[in-house]
Amino acid sequence: MKCKSCGAKIPEQSSFCGMCGYDLRGIIDGDFIENQQFTQKIEIYKKTKVSNKLRKKFSENINSSKIKLSKRTKELYKLRKIFLENINSTKIQLSKKTNEVHRLMKKATKNIHSKVLVITDGWTWVTEGNYTYVRGSVKNIGNRTINHFEVNVKYEDVNKNVLDSDFTNWNRKVQPGESKEFEIKHHVNKNYQCIDISVNNYKYLL
Repeated sequence: MKCKSCGAKIPEQSSFCGMCGYDLRGIIDGDFIENQQFTQKIEIYKKTKVSNKLRKKFSENINSSKIKLSKRTKELYKLRKIFLENINSTKIQLSKKTNEVHRLMKKATKNIHSKVLVITDGWTWVTEGNYTYVRGSVKNIGNRTINHFEVNVKYEDVNKNVLDSDFTNWNRKVQPGESKEFEIKHHVNKNYQCIDISVNNYKYLL
């Protein structure tokens, strides 16, 4: 360390110059403070540099995430487009199948012959516990075999308003002149005053 007054070399941390007696205490404290401030500036600079580096890295990550998100968004739009195309295709196919079913139903209706299968006299409508039972039999009065038939019942009030309906079916053959028994079980309702019973039969030529 040198004296700032005479330039003589003096030991570190000396309070006075041994050659000229110059008071070095204020200078030492000032140097210490100055060094301390300089050190703080260096630390602040380092921290700022680190912060800038982290900020840059953060920005890069953000940009990378935006790019990935953009790609995924495009993929989602692409998948959505494919999904909508499939939905539209399915709707078209379903519409075609529905039209085909309606066509077949219309065709099947032509096979219904109201005078081929009849409900014979003597059918009954009785209440047992919580259920009502419609029992009877149908007879094939035609000369062709019936492969399927349905007996339908409509439950009406005193004003002939239909309150409910039920049915039973038979999926075995009914030969010409043959009779088959049927039974329809239904919940009791005090508003049921009368019933309307009918049969639909489907005839297939053998």
